[in-house]
Amino acid sequence: MGVAVAGVGALCAVLSAGPVSAQEVGELIVTATRQPERVSSVLADVTVIRREDIDRSGAVTLEDLLSRESGMVFSSNGGPGALSSLFVRGTNSNHVLLLVDGVRVGSATAGTPTWSRVPLAQIERIEVVRGPMSSLYGSDAIGGVVQVFTRRGQDGQHLDAELGVGSRGTVRGSAAWSGAQDRLSYALSLGYERTDGIDVSLPSRTPREPDRDRFALGSTSARVTYRLSRDHEAGVSYLFSRGENDYDGYSPDAANRSTVSNLVAHWRAQWLPSWRSEVRVGRSADDAEERSRGEPTSRAKTTQRLYAWQNDIQTTMGTWLLGAERLEQGIVATSAYDQTRRAIDSLFVGWQWRAGAHTAQVNVRRDDNTQFGAKQTGSLAYGYQLTPAWRASVGYGTAFKVPTFNDLYFPQTCFFGECYGGNADLKPERSRNREAALHYEQGPHKASVVWFLNEVSDLIEWGNTPVNVSQARIEGWSLRYLTRAAGLDWRAQFDHLSPVNRSTGELLAKRAQRQALASVGQSVAGWDWRLEAQARSHRVEYPYAQPTARLGGYAVVNAQVSRRLDRPGWTAFAKVDNVFDRDYELSKGFRTPGVTAFVGVRYSTP
Repeated sequence: MGVAVAGVGALCAVLSAGPVSAQEVGELIVTATRQPERVSSVLADVTVIRREDIDRSGAVTLEDLLSRESGMVFSSNGGPGALSSLFVRGTNSNHVLLLVDGVRVGSATAGTPTWSRVPLAQIERIEVVRGPMSSLYGSDAIGGVVQVFTRRGQDGQHLDAELGVGSRGTVRGSAAWSGAQDRLSYALSLGYERTDGIDVSLPSRTPREPDRDRFALGSTSARVTYRLSRDHEAGVSYLFSRGENDYDGYSPDAANRSTVSNLVAHWRAQWLPSWRSEVRVGRSADDAEERSRGEPTSRAKTTQRLYAWQNDIQTTMGTWLLGAERLEQGIVATSAYDQTRRAIDSLFVGWQWRAGAHTAQVNVRRDDNTQFGAKQTGSLAYGYQLTPAWRASVGYGTAFKVPTFNDLYFPQTCFFGECYGGNADLKPERSRNREAALHYEQGPHKASVVWFLNEVSDLIEWGNTPVNVSQARIEGWSLRYLTRAAGLDWRAQFDHLSPVNRSTGELLAKRAQRQALASVGQSVAGWDWRLEAQARSHRVEYPYAQPTARLGGYAVVNAQVSRRLDRPGWTAFAKVDNVFDRDYELSKGFRTPGVTAFVGVRYSTP
């Protein structure tokens, strides 16, 4: 397997003269600065994934889609819908912040988003920012931020629909209607998918039920925006999804039913040519229920309410960002927690400056938490346009992660003579990140190399009770390339990572030290085909075990093809994942699907 990883990595090195990602030079991104900026101008390490990129990717889930991006590794306890984790730049799975239309979504007990319940059918656009972002967004953003934007209206009337079937009884369908007229824009989308799944547990794992573990997910999203006048706009967006997946637990016929919802209202005002303001109010919920034989056995629900006011002010000395937020988090759980609510009041200031070939960005934020008091974070970045084709940047930033309600207050519970519980004396985790990047952009060629060093202190480590004991040093670099040559579209990327627990000298769990992706495709005469190879080196599963448990390296090949039909707007498509039916594990003791096929048709208003 090491040869496979090295082979794909070598291909990336050979092709190292192209773009960072598929976005156009003039495309805007919001998440990296909280203000609209050109992708080619931001100083952070970013990727934008548009709706057409999602359709073309052949990805089935958000996890599947993001795992193809540089610096991102997913771990999963089995097939579709199973518990999954995202590791960004080698940081912990709870060190990445998920935003949906500007509002954070996730569990305040587990500390991570329920990625499998955010359906691709409802997504218009995804923005990924790697690196510390607490100076803009507060807690959790040690490794980065993923922001999902739900579908929105476009000029005219548009209908998009898709229906397909695949291996293991998979059925997937979606329909989206959108439009805009005069001052009003609107969008409504529905989606449903189900699969019989696989038997997720290997024979060596306990507990295990030798049966297929099914998954089903239904979802909807809606958005209405109205322009009150030339300078004022108001809107509301909504996302709801509910999914249920079977898994092998200690109770018979165990299943997890999870619901994710997000409701956001905004008002934007252009008070002066140089002053724009936005008020945003949002509520998100992550509701997880464990079931046995169809009956609920436990529940943990997180509700988060956001109240935000942001001002963007342009001056002769640069663009200023001034804002205030209040975040209220509450939980309802079967277990009795000592505390179930907390609030965070935040103030943030940012400054961007451009002059000739020079670009600078400074951000400072103060978060006052009712449980931990005040925490200040900051970031500083500088970029220089070396030539029309070459630009370089350096940056430094601090970030933090507050302990979860489980970390702090999980009630003491005993199993087989061992007792476990939270620790109310925990401190927030802290990080300091340095990075440097070099970008090249010339004609169809775009390339980048990014180096980073992230030092994380007071990492929380669970034994019978959690304590702040670990110190991590995570150093790595990423090489990315995109181009069009010989009539073909080429993409290649390679990541090298050294994620070390400095307290023990062991590698951090589940992080691959090397991973690579290479793809080639073509759009010609109504046909579109793509061939993709992904590879990862071995990972450590349990660093503290004797002997150390490992997950083997692996490489998989995916293929897809689509064809525009004679009827306007209609496209037929087919895809095959894991073409060579490779066996590999993303978590110890859990299977992954083998070769998987899916075929369908898609309609989009011409």
